[in-house]
Amino acid sequence: MSETSAAPQSTPVSSPPPGVEPVVISGGESPASWDELEAVTAKPRAPKEPKEPKAEKKEPEPKKAKEQDEDPTEEAVQVKGQKKDIEGVEKSDAPVKLLKLKSGEKEIELAADAKVPVKIDGKTVEVSLQEAINRYSQQSHLDKLYKTYKTEKESFESQRKLMSEALNKSYDYLVNQKDLRGFMDFLGESMGVDSQQLYQDAVGNLQKQMEQWQGLSPEERKLQELEMENQYHRKRMEAAKAEKLQAKSRAELESQVNKTMEQYSMDKAALVKAWDDLTSLGHKPEEITPEFLGTYHQNTQKISLIESKLAEINPDLSANQEIVEQLATYAIQTDASSDEIAAAIEEIYGETPDKKLMKKIEKNQRANAQKGSKAQKNPGSDPLFFDDI
Repeated sequence: MSETSAAPQSTPVSSPPPGVEPVVISGGESPASWDELEAVTAKPRAPKEPKEPKAEKKEPEPKKAKEQDEDPTEEAVQVKGQKKDIEGVEKSDAPVKLLKLKSGEKEIELAADAKVPVKIDGKTVEVSLQEAINRYSQQSHLDKLYKTYKTEKESFESQRKLMSEALNKSYDYLVNQKDLRGFMDFLGESMGVDSQQLYQDAVGNLQKQMEQWQGLSPEERKLQELEMENQYHRKRMEAAKAEKLQAKSRAELESQVNKTMEQYSMDKAALVKAWDDLTSLGHKPEEITPEFLGTYHQNTQKISLIESKLAEINPDLSANQEIVEQLATYAIQTDASSDEIAAAIEEIYGETPDKKLMKKIEKNQRANAQKGSKAQKNPGSDPLFFDDI
């Protein structure tokens, strides 16, 4: 074969216009067609991107509270005067009473409703800190009463034992040994007096009575015996009468105490506490009547109510003794009930500046909501009223 047949041939398509280079297609034995020429000369097109499916319309999500200035560890956030926790559970906006605790030289504050574990009958139960303090105070008071009762009982038992031994020894001197001098010596030592003088006085009185007895006639002796017998029975009757009067007085006192406890809603622990408080303040026991105890308990309950109500509004107010005393004096003098005391405190100290501002904001919001709900009127045809203006 010749060199011309082995080399690839190039076929000019046509004479190109002036200034344009001819398009040459090589590598084949046949001339290019118009379709091949158009495919070569056409500009390449960019591949079409697949269309994304239309996104479905989503419902607007509820607005979340701003968390930029919030501490994520806090349990609640305040929204329009109410406290809501992170999950949206509403809580009371009343401030929780804070208790000051001391650990070494450092003081910390904890809420009164903070839970502490307490083991009861082998089981751990969580109780509030305030309840634990109240129970400890009551238990300490009862322990003090029990210790006092135990001491008095031991003293009484000791004295009764000494008295029983003295009676048995006296009986032995007078009946078994018939030793009057020994009995007088024992009696003088027990009483702390001169036993010799005691014996001489006793013997002298007996001798004097014997001399008088010997100078009486049989009729006078009989009359004197009857008088002594009558005097003995008279004393017995007077003692029995006095015992009955004392029992009656004790029963009346118990009835009065029960009525007082029922009237003032007191239990025995509250009654004992009121008695201890009054005696520690210097009141004499004979001056303390059941009515006095009930009145004192009622007044202390009013003071406790005043302190708790002030703590709900502002914890600093409950620590102000001057304010507490003024309110307590007013409540006691007017004999105000619990509802009246709470209403008076709310009226005097309830409207704090922040609460007033919150009420004003809520009022403006309600007014704007009402204005927005009204239909727009045409000033040219619809009548206008003052509310519309």
